[in-house]
Amino acid sequence: MKPRLGIYIHIPFCASKCSYCDFYSLQNCDYLMPEYQEALLEHIKESSGSIRNYQVDSIYFGGGTPSFYGADRIADILDELKLNGNVRLDSEITVECNPDSISPTALKLLNAYSQFDSQGGDGEVIRQSKRKIEQTMDVLVEGFENQLDNLFADDALDVEADIRVLQNMMAQDGLGQDGASPFGKGV
Repeated sequence: MKPRLGIYIHIPFCASKCSYCDFYSLQNCDYLMPEYQEALLEHIKESSGSIRNYQVDSIYFGGGTPSFYGADRIADILDELKLNGNVRLDSEITVECNPDSISPTALKLLNAYSQFDSQGGDGEVIRQSKRKIEQTMDVLVEGFENQLDNLFADDALDVEADIRVLQNMMAQDGLGQDGASPFGKGV
């Protein structure tokens, strides 16, 4: 049995530097993300010979703010690790998140990835399936945005009914179930 290994991946990008954070981070450097991603994926490929000597049972994305980096990039890193390493199906994967840089859609996407990957399968099949999930999520987000546009169009007649529709949509998505409403009380 191979020894176990935990992998830490530092994502140095942030929307803003928090006063309490002493870790290396970059703000206003979004333009560096594609180049950083390329270098990170290349480093994983270069390290594959060493990684394969272990069972990877933990992958931790720290930062900076990994959620600011984007769910798609994180998923691509996980794909690369799974293709080039010996990542256990039951490995623990942690992504540090800041509430203002993660959306319910991104959380669902990462969760769908983790559930699908735990089923195993060929790497290219997994990538294709994940792209289909992404496309489906994009269509859902676009549909939701179109609904919002329709709800708040100039000819909207019943704003309270529109708000109830939005609240029902949010409840179906698991949002606002604690009684809090972004629209205030009594609506």
